Amino acid sequence: MARICQGRALRARFGLAVDDHNRYAREKLDLDFPGATETGLELGTAPGPFSVTAGIYNGNDGSQFDNNPQKMIVGKALYRWRMGGVNAAIGGSTRWNPKPDSRERLWGIQAQAGWRQFAYIGDFFAKRNEARDQVVVPGRTWSWIMSQEFDYRPMQGLDLYFGYDFFDPDLDHENGTQYQLAIGSRVYVRHFLKIEPILRYERETTASAILEDTRLEILFHAFY
Repeated sequence: MARICQGRALRARFGLAVDDHNRYAREKLDLDFPGATETGLELGTAPGPFSVTAGIYNGNDGSQFDNNPQKMIVGKALYRWRMGGVNAAIGGSTRWNPKPDSRERLWGIQAQAGWRQFAYIGDFFAKRNEARDQVVVPGRTWSWIMSQEFDYRPMQGLDLYFGYDFFDPDLDHENGTQYQLAIGSRVYVRHFLKIEPILRYERETTASAILEDTRLEILFHAFY
């Protein structure tokens, strides 16, 4: 199969396609710049329990227009299986995005499992950024991004979940780490409308202080 992908379609081809913009597997991977688009060409195949996709995109740097003369390459592979009453999947993603002042590489592992009313999904990424311009501090930086979620469905149309996210922007430094705890529910009031109240707590450790934030969010998702 082949298709033209634009904008948010890229998120489904790299990692898991979660719909919460504040999860680190989206926010920290630069997948949610306002107005940014990623237009490109994607090829894929799905033989049996396997699915493989690969694509080439503009690779813009958070801009509404293409501001990167080089291209971004994305690949993803996933294997699904069923054992007893458990449905599971495991796979990996990679992204290579050279920019005028840096070269970014990402490697990710995705895992999913479901049993009766319980489910687990996880995204794990290692990111390497290599500076190529003296304007940016030279050298290589390794980052670690993780998003996990545990779900329980007490009834049709209602999901309860707990999420844990972790982000380390530079593995060579002790400070700068962030983590997030989220307790929420997904209420499908109609087949085209979902309401998602979330209680979210975030904590960031800097060189001089510990920053904390607790907030209640209500998300509305319309499907069309």
